[in-house]
Amino acid sequence: MSKSLYAVLNVAPDADPAVIEAAYKALIKKYHPDMLAGAPGGDLRRAAEINEAFQVLRDPDRRARYDNDERARQDAFRRAAAAASGPVIYHPPLPRRRRKSRWPAVLLLVVAAAAFIVWRETEAGQRFLDANGRSLALQTTPTGNPAAVRVKDVDRALGEFRRIKDRTGLLGLSAFSQDCFAGQSRSQSAIEFDFCVAFDHAAADYDAKVAGDDLPQLPRFRPDELNSRHEWAARLISSDESWISARLAQLRGLTSERLRPPAPRPLQAASAPLRVQAPRTANMPSATHIRRSKPARYVRNRKAARRQSARRADRDFLEREGYIY
Repeated sequence: MSKSLYAVLNVAPDADPAVIEAAYKALIKKYHPDMLAGAPGGDLRRAAEINEAFQVLRDPDRRARYDNDERARQDAFRRAAAAASGPVIYHPPLPRRRRKSRWPAVLLLVVAAAAFIVWRETEAGQRFLDANGRSLALQTTPTGNPAAVRVKDVDRALGEFRRIKDRTGLLGLSAFSQDCFAGQSRSQSAIEFDFCVAFDHAAADYDAKVAGDDLPQLPRFRPDELNSRHEWAARLISSDESWISARLAQLRGLTSERLRPPAPRPLQAASAPLRVQAPRTANMPSATHIRRSKPARYVRNRKAARRQSARRADRDFLEREGYIY
């Protein structure tokens, strides 16, 4: 019998024997073959099931054995179902994803653009852009020659000269000059040319101030070598000899001018007697401002607290002595 005995009698598994007996009598009266003349076979089978269920459930021992077997059967069925379906894994619900704001990305782009603009105006940025193929069309005149020398290129060269001079001296200056003209020969940039020529003139001026013959092992900036190197580099930009001469002269003069220390300012003679100025009172705080200040309010509050405490102590003394009832 696949159907539970309790289900056959329509009672709960923990029903009392009296309830089981009453349910049996009601069902057997309904489905008994003598009460149902000419009933179909289904009713006869139902009466047999009811009798079998009542015979088991009315005996306490048989009912206990049946309950144990039923629990064991249900446990085995659950274990088999669990083994067939695999281990039960609990997947917690995923948290709701918050929509990311676009403002951090926009702010990052703005900061990056500002940093690029600042870097482009710096010395390293100018050198990088010039050495990596900046267009010469923006640097040429209607005649085809590059535009006039820019002062900021000369100042950039002088800044690089001072940095290398303080670190490595003539050896570093010579190595940097060679690398500079090597890069200018690849880029053929007028800005790079002005930078390298101004750097060479500054290094030559420094070389002239260093003792010449007692240090033969150091590389020197000879004027004849500089002129030949500069003319060769200028011909990579323009074939106009007059423009080359004018350009080199302009760079030499501008570099000498920027290297020259500023003239000291003349001292002005004191034509009028010294005047002792009275102390300024415009920014001094007023009496109202001082009275309303925080330190002043703190002092007033402390004084009021002391007076109140003194009055309370005096009143307590008078009450203890009997002067106040």
